[in-house]
Amino acid sequence: MKIKKDGTPVKRKAFTIFHWVLLSCGLWITIPAVQSKNDDYNPQPQSETRHRFSHNVYNVTIPENSLGKTYAKGQLHEKLAGLNVGLNADVKYRIISGDKEKLFKVEEKLVGNFAFLAIRTRTNNVVLNREKTDEYLVKVKAHVTLNDTNTSSYETETSIHIKVLDRNDLSPLFYPTEYNVVVPEDTPKYQSILKVSADDADLGVNGEIYYSLLLDSEYFAIHPTTGDITVLQQLHYAENSHFELTVLAHDRGSLISHQHHQASKARVTISVKQVNFYAPEIYAKTFSSVTPTSNPLIYGIVKVNDKDIGVNGNIGRLEILDGNPDGTFILRSAEAKDEYYIEFNQFAHLKEQDFIYNLTLRAEDLGTPRRFSYKSVPILIKPERKNMPIFTQEVYEVSIPETAPINMPVIRLKVSDPELGKNSLVYLEIVGGNEGDEFRINPDSGMLYTAKQLDAEKKTFYTLTVSAIDQANIGSRTQSSAKVKINVQDMNDNDPIFEEMNTIISINENNLAGSFVAKLTAKDKDSGENSYISYSIANLNTVPFEIDHFSGVVRTTSLIDFETMKRNYELIIRASDWGLPYRRQTEIKLSIVVKDINDNRPQFEREYIFKVREDLPRGTVVAVIEAIDKDIGPNADILFSLKEDTTDEKLFKIDKHTGAIRTQGYLDYENRQVHHLTVSAIDGGFPSLTSDMPILIEIIDVNENRFAPEFDDFVYEGKIKENSPKGTFVLNITARDVDTIDLNSKITYSITGGDGLGIFSVNHQGSISSLSQLDAETKNFYWLTLCAQDSAIVPLSNCVEVYIEVENENDNIPLTDKPVYYVNVTEGSPENHDIITLNAVDPDRDPTQFITYNIVSGNLVGYFKIDSITGAIKTTERKLDRENQAEHILEVAISDNGSPMLSSTSRIVISVLDINDNSPEFDQRVYKVQVPSTTIVNESIFQVHAIDSDEGENGRVTYTIKSGKGKNKFRIDGSRGHIYIAKALEPDMEFEIHIKAEDNGIPKRSQTARVNIVVIPVNPNSQSAPLVLRKSTDNVVELTENDKPGFLVTQILAVDDDNDQLWFNISSGNEANTFHIGQDNGNILLAKYLDYETETSYNLNISVTDGTFVTYTSIMIQVIDTNDNTPQFAKDVYHVNISENIEEESVIMQLHATDRDEDKKLFYHLHATQDPSSLALNSIDSIIKDLNDNPPSFVEPSYFIKLSVAAVRGQFVALPRAYDKDICDTDLLEYKIVNGNELQTYDIDKRSGVISLQNMLNFTDKSNTVLNISVSDGVHTVYARLKISLLPENMHSPQFEQSIYEAQIPENLLHGHNIITVKATDRDFGPYSNLYYEIDSEEMKKYFIMDRNTGLITSKVTFDREKRDEYVVRAKDNDISENGAINYRIVQNSIDKKLKDTLEINEKNGNIRLNPNVGFYETGLYQFFVRAHDSGEPQFHTDVPVSVEIIDTDVTIPTFEKASVLLKIIESTPPGTVLTKLHIMGNFTFKFTILEEQGHFIISDSGELILQQTLDREQQESHHLIVVAETATVPALFAYSSIVIHCKCAGE
Repeated sequence: MKIKKDGTPVKRKAFTIFHWVLLSCGLWITIPAVQSKNDDYNPQPQSETRHRFSHNVYNVTIPENSLGKTYAKGQLHEKLAGLNVGLNADVKYRIISGDKEKLFKVEEKLVGNFAFLAIRTRTNNVVLNREKTDEYLVKVKAHVTLNDTNTSSYETETSIHIKVLDRNDLSPLFYPTEYNVVVPEDTPKYQSILKVSADDADLGVNGEIYYSLLLDSEYFAIHPTTGDITVLQQLHYAENSHFELTVLAHDRGSLISHQHHQASKARVTISVKQVNFYAPEIYAKTFSSVTPTSNPLIYGIVKVNDKDIGVNGNIGRLEILDGNPDGTFILRSAEAKDEYYIEFNQFAHLKEQDFIYNLTLRAEDLGTPRRFSYKSVPILIKPERKNMPIFTQEVYEVSIPETAPINMPVIRLKVSDPELGKNSLVYLEIVGGNEGDEFRINPDSGMLYTAKQLDAEKKTFYTLTVSAIDQANIGSRTQSSAKVKINVQDMNDNDPIFEEMNTIISINENNLAGSFVAKLTAKDKDSGENSYISYSIANLNTVPFEIDHFSGVVRTTSLIDFETMKRNYELIIRASDWGLPYRRQTEIKLSIVVKDINDNRPQFEREYIFKVREDLPRGTVVAVIEAIDKDIGPNADILFSLKEDTTDEKLFKIDKHTGAIRTQGYLDYENRQVHHLTVSAIDGGFPSLTSDMPILIEIIDVNENRFAPEFDDFVYEGKIKENSPKGTFVLNITARDVDTIDLNSKITYSITGGDGLGIFSVNHQGSISSLSQLDAETKNFYWLTLCAQDSAIVPLSNCVEVYIEVENENDNIPLTDKPVYYVNVTEGSPENHDIITLNAVDPDRDPTQFITYNIVSGNLVGYFKIDSITGAIKTTERKLDRENQAEHILEVAISDNGSPMLSSTSRIVISVLDINDNSPEFDQRVYKVQVPSTTIVNESIFQVHAIDSDEGENGRVTYTIKSGKGKNKFRIDGSRGHIYIAKALEPDMEFEIHIKAEDNGIPKRSQTARVNIVVIPVNPNSQSAPLVLRKSTDNVVELTENDKPGFLVTQILAVDDDNDQLWFNISSGNEANTFHIGQDNGNILLAKYLDYETETSYNLNISVTDGTFVTYTSIMIQVIDTNDNTPQFAKDVYHVNISENIEEESVIMQLHATDRDEDKKLFYHLHATQDPSSLALNSIDSIIKDLNDNPPSFVEPSYFIKLSVAAVRGQFVALPRAYDKDICDTDLLEYKIVNGNELQTYDIDKRSGVISLQNMLNFTDKSNTVLNISVSDGVHTVYARLKISLLPENMHSPQFEQSIYEAQIPENLLHGHNIITVKATDRDFGPYSNLYYEIDSEEMKKYFIMDRNTGLITSKVTFDREKRDEYVVRAKDNDISENGAINYRIVQNSIDKKLKDTLEINEKNGNIRLNPNVGFYETGLYQFFVRAHDSGEPQFHTDVPVSVEIIDTDVTIPTFEKASVLLKIIESTPPGTVLTKLHIMGNFTFKFTILEEQGHFIISDSGELILQQTLDREQQESHHLIVVAETATVPALFAYSSIVIHCKCAGE
């Protein structure tokens, strides 16, 4: 086949159908259309599901406070409610339940083949209030009327779940509105002192609260989300003891949208409490010893001091705490404040000997808390003496050199006392002449020592008066005295003397080594070398100073640093003379104070990087900067400031004292993501020093993008003509964004779903255009899912459905489903008998189009007629006769009414079926048969032959012998007509039998023939055999397939020289009884029709006999083929793929057809095609083979994915979808991760494009990962960007496998019994997925123990049901820090007043109790939910159902007569034995059960405990059973009994 070069271009379609006709054969060549994806709007037409809602429940949302006629919106990525009803249907929706308040109305919108269900608010004045009712479930019934050939209707139902969306219509409320707190002045910086709390009934960001201070405070800051108030700097009671703060609460919704909602206010009063820092200090001055007298004697003076101020510095009392058992001493307040006397108690009983009292004094101040100090004071008491002590001399004289060193003994004074005991003890002291304290005396030994250096130049003679006092009791002591004269001898006794100078020297730090410090000068009154002086530093430890030995100048030896070295030095400067016999020296202490200079800049503790949310209220403390200065005093005082930055100066400010950085404007992530501040710290020195620290403040993006783009409608319709060129505009759809107009509100459009994906495109203006030429016959409509997405960091999107109708053009020829039809019709059928109804299809989608039918050939006689509208072919009044014409071939033209009109032809081959309208006909009505007498039994003597013109069973003839003379002598082959001898025959016998030929039709038809049989004697003297005469040498006869039965094939000629009678017979080769031979004349007749395709030739063997001899001959019958078979193609349908850029004159396929007839010449021609242009091109039905001339495309150029850090290996991450316009590449696309995946964290399936988590190593190191992905069709490669952001780790709360666990415990059971194991899971990853269990009730912990790892609950006590019959144990959410603070509240679609008045819940511990303020409780069942929510961010909660049954107080509680039973049985006790019978007190009907029984025991309805299995003591020695008796009352009541069964051996 060749394609004409001047042919008309063919438009591209999904398939094209051709009719190929060869003579009377037909062939379809077709390519099925690629089936598009079916969604809810384009389902397969299945009668079971077509007119049913695809979902039982549809979810929609509607904002609260919506005006009338506001339509609810479907959930994103969820299918819209509606029915697929086809094009000829009417749908009506109505609400049948769930809308008692008449808030909603449903409407139907029929678009294409789908009837959308829209629900809206009514136009009445009823307003939706989410805080009152947040969801509705309405049931909608659809009534569908189908307007097809037979009008029918049906109904179906679905439910609409309406979620009322929150609007920011409520402001936060503080409770309480006033807070008071007392704070100690020593509270550490940054410690929380108070937490304020406000609530907002709105949801989401509208209900999230930010706290701020109305006026900034340099002492306090408030956390914006928790409400914790913390201390910024040290408090001082003396400076300010009272603060008042005003706290504001804004909801986040108003802050994000910068709406000026009224903030809630709370007043916080902070009182600073003075702190008692110091304990009292005790100072005591005491005497060495005391001799008691009759007068009060002061032993010592005690001074108490407290460094605190105010009441904390006041001394409360001083007391003797210990060491004064007999009250020997008392304390008396002195005249001076906080001074006390220690007095001897004159009434105390003293010991007879000396005694030391160790008094422990305790001083206490009046501060809060009170502080104490202790001091131990020793007291020596000497008893009273009555005799006066006596010196051995009244005057003592002695001389000593003036150079005598200090502590040199001078003289020993001796004193005697005749008294005994303590009265004989003498105390010596110098009482006169020692004004300069040059001497001292040992009071006990009497040895006199020098106490100072003597100087003969100043004083050469001393007269000392020494007193001796005994140690008798006070008031009875005696004393005596003596004189001591001391002469000082003059020696080289002058020490060098330093001149007067300031001994406290201040120097600045950082002075260089060798810097001058001071100059010391000393002089010696001696002369000569004794007056020469040298200087030295006498410190034992090394000091950074040196002195010039001769000039006395002190200098530094190294650099002095105030911060790293000592700040005070005590130098011992020694001046030595050069005198003899030894050198004299003098020392002086020189105090050197190192003065701090401002040589250290303030130092910041660390680098500061802060992350803050962009929606924080103004005045929020976002950071506290700390710096230190190693200097002291004013040099270390630091003030903070922010350096000028024009971009940030209006956004932040810093407290100059505390370093707290506050916001003073609104942050905006979209304008700026990072703020670089420079904080300056300047000290108070002179000159001041400054340090700068860059501060990085990262702004955390808050989803200010609260509203997704909105479309005006939820479904749109568009139209496009088929065959329109690529890029044809269809319609424009735009959405609007109610968020603040900025870059975030810029909307982009994309087609994300539907069967039109890749068929249509949309630009950023919302204009939809075609991507290829469309064919209405392939698909006459498309559904698109069009999504509008804003440009925020976390974008929001909204989607609508778009229905695009492809309008029809008359570009298709009407065709029947087959090019040739083979049908049957019975001969003699009455007029208007239906033969076939042609069903031609014109794929053109034109409701006004109709098809007409017309017979154009093959009906000359007028046997048939056709309905031009329906295509029904029927018989006419002319009767069909199969025997006259067995087959009719009609040519029918099929035409449409389009413009231009298009038509095709189909061939109908009608075979006329036979009826039994013909009887069998014998070739002779009377047969005369001569039979040789030599014929034996069972030998065929003759063959009758009848022909029936009918076919099949109607024409199949059966032969029988009906009657006749001698009929028992013969038998006949019923199918072949051969007559056989049944009994031996005698010569000259004659017989006449009647043969019936009957067909097998219904009713049967028959004919009878008479056969006369004569037995002829055989010539016994026959000498010659019969001679067969041949007509030709090959003896071949040709017959055609059309020759009819009865046709004379040939005649066998034979002669006999003996002139004997001859008989002919077909001896072989005629097994199918195809031929018949006249036995008396040799005529061979055709018995049935021949079929060349079944048998092409027959070889008949003919025997000729004269009764004695038999001669054989053969004849070859060749069957000549006639054209009685139609050609057959090798396939009914050919599928051909060709390239779209195939060259002209190219051969695209080779057809193969066969014909069973002998002539194999076949002629092909193109008969019809549905596309007229295909005929012009002389092409066949084919799919144009696509070339890879288009690159693939991602559905989106970039993707944004949120992934939890708790994700696990293998978890699905994203599916970046791509498509290729080239059909050949659809299954060949290959995906890759090009870069951004250096750690192989993620993996992509190269075929499906599914991205999953692959490598957990360092998975959480990067909070954001950008992957560049590619898709390739083998030639073209395109790229897309995929950003993966990690969400926080602790995203999920632990979830118990059950909301409620129930367990039953028998009373009086010993503790330690395992009760139940609870199980919880947490979808978080890592440490946040590790769970431990804890009982969240201090009360319940008294009764139960929970294994923190396994969740096993065991009993801790023995329970008594009469005291308490139910325990509720709650599990605790053990998230860390504030996440673990759990609050409880009762929730339901609101609590009725009866429930509120009866029950209440403690929000902290979850205890549910009866309202104590109600005197009477209504009995009945109360059912509600309790919500436990934590305080984390985000907040998680879990709801559990709670049922509380309040019963009458007079209800009798059933109890067993015995709460516990002990039984002993022997192990050989047979099964069936009744062990005991349990009795219950109370008039009830019970059902008994045994808890956790292993099959050894059963209990009957009457309470009899029966042994069910033989016990084995070796396996189990004892059995512990818990029997439960449950009443049939409502509610059910329970009684428990514990049974212990000990198994014993028979001998025991």
